[in-house]
Amino acid sequence: MDDPTLHLACQAMAALRAQGADQADPVRWAYLDALARRASDLSGAVREAVLQRLVTALAAYPGRQAPGVGAGGPPAAP
Repeated sequence: MDDPTLHLACQAMAALRAQGADQADPVRWAYLDALARRASDLSGAVREAVLQRLVTALAAYPGRQAPGVGAGGPPAAP
């Protein structure tokens, strides 16, 4: 995992998981997990697209108060 964006996203997910935030919305959490796994296996433009989806979904995830995860404001509509 040499990509700083993926590294930060995985750190943020680990922090959220440690706080139990993965239980707030298990289906969305599974989606985040799948995106992170896919991003680590891909390269090039496809990887960047998956990373962007991961960052966007992570910012909208309930319980995103962990450092480096999204900005404040109301949650995004699904």
